[in-house]
Amino acid sequence: TQKALAHRFSDKGILAVQMDADRLLLEAQPETNPNVPLALDNLAYLIYTSGSTGKPKAVMAHHHGLLNHACTMRDEYALQPGESILQYISISFDAAAEEISPALISGGTLVLPASAAELSGYDLLHILEQEKINILHVPVPVWHYFIDFLSEKNLPIPESIRLMLAGGEQPSLQKLHRAAQLAEHPIDFVNLYGPTETTIASTFQRVTLSDTLEFEYGLMPIGVPIQNNPVYLLDRELQPVPPGVFGEIYIGGFGVTRGYLNRPDLTAERFLPDPFSKNPGARMYRTGDLGRFNSNGEIIFSGRVDFQVKIRGFRIELGEIEAAIARFDGVKQNVVFAQTPETGGEKKLVAYVVPQDKENFSTDALRAYLSEQLPDYMVPSFFVTLDEIPLTPTGKVDRKALPDPTKGQAAVLSQNYVEPQSKLEKFLYEMWKDILGIERIGIHDNFFQLGGSSIQAATFVNRLQDALGEYVYIVAIYDAPTIADLVQLLKNDYPDGVYRITGERVEHHEKKER
Repeated sequence: TQKALAHRFSDKGILAVQMDADRLLLEAQPETNPNVPLALDNLAYLIYTSGSTGKPKAVMAHHHGLLNHACTMRDEYALQPGESILQYISISFDAAAEEISPALISGGTLVLPASAAELSGYDLLHILEQEKINILHVPVPVWHYFIDFLSEKNLPIPESIRLMLAGGEQPSLQKLHRAAQLAEHPIDFVNLYGPTETTIASTFQRVTLSDTLEFEYGLMPIGVPIQNNPVYLLDRELQPVPPGVFGEIYIGGFGVTRGYLNRPDLTAERFLPDPFSKNPGARMYRTGDLGRFNSNGEIIFSGRVDFQVKIRGFRIELGEIEAAIARFDGVKQNVVFAQTPETGGEKKLVAYVVPQDKENFSTDALRAYLSEQLPDYMVPSFFVTLDEIPLTPTGKVDRKALPDPTKGQAAVLSQNYVEPQSKLEKFLYEMWKDILGIERIGIHDNFFQLGGSSIQAATFVNRLQDALGEYVYIVAIYDAPTIADLVQLLKNDYPDGVYRITGERVEHHEKKER
């Protein structure tokens, strides 16, 4: 440190070397590297996982994995002596070493802001410009926020930046295009992926920003393995899957850590013998993540194995829905989840959307757009508009902070919402509410767009038959998928049944053949 800053360490029990005041003493020291009694398999650090799947666990990372990662990143990013890297990530997370280690071994400058987590867009821009930062590494949501900030203020990306790194979530293709428009000089963007258990980043995808960027499946890949860290996509029998087929991601090589401190049971469960390695005793880590290879051999991240989504019998990829929503004009951010209503029943897709202009944003238009882009079972049942997506301290989406879409006014099923009024409308509403597990249903909301399945449709028709006392064809719900349409159909075709339900006579019409 420097003499003017040394007081910050006085109460920490740390011996601070003052690079300016102790200059003469330092110049008298040997220029050769000191002999350090460490081996590659010695522990470099203990760091806790986020605990998203349970109680946080301490991961034991060794020097071999850390050194391999640092050297690979130095070479892949062509880091040069004197280049400036912003130390944005908290030291509490292993991704901080993505900034620290490569910078130090390449002779770079590590710039430490006072409190990165509290930086506004203006604060971050000021630091980048003042310190002439060359390499910016932030979580994906922070990168999205910064690109939106620059775009709203009509400001270019600082000219000193040559490389932007982000990880933790799927980068938005829309944001990549926007960043390209803000770049007045060539800038590369790197998408990073890797669990704590395999030492920081295990794969990377590097592209030069361009507003013509396109990716297979509409998603930016997490790329290819870093040096000496093979990555496998395997089926349930631990056999490799072909390109385009989903498989669980397993990671081998130098980056595989020792395992979990004082958790031999969990270590044995997640760290398995590597059947593809020629090195005796080699292990691979079972990530619990899904992926697939594109036609270029790059890996596309496809969510968690334990978060596999099956809607109406179809297995779907939430990232594809998010990518389609992101392409809709006026969407700033979005995240899609599959949720089971508290009342039970089948999972329903919920899209949480941050519009660029909330007052003039139409969820009906978005739903119509998605209906043209995706199969009907991939169109979300709920659209919830938010001012911002809530994040955890690690920069990931905070699922617990998202509003429940089945309650109150949180969700927008249709902007043309009309509350059930008549006895028949209210009767049908109560039946739908019970079957679908949704409280707020308008008379113009579509049964199937609300997440209704063919089984639920059959359940509804069976209950309707019992109430009417007449046989009802199953196609009735397909011909009349809204409460308003059903009311007209029942009045036309089942006037006696309507009287049994409501006690109100309707004008008799000749039944239509079905």
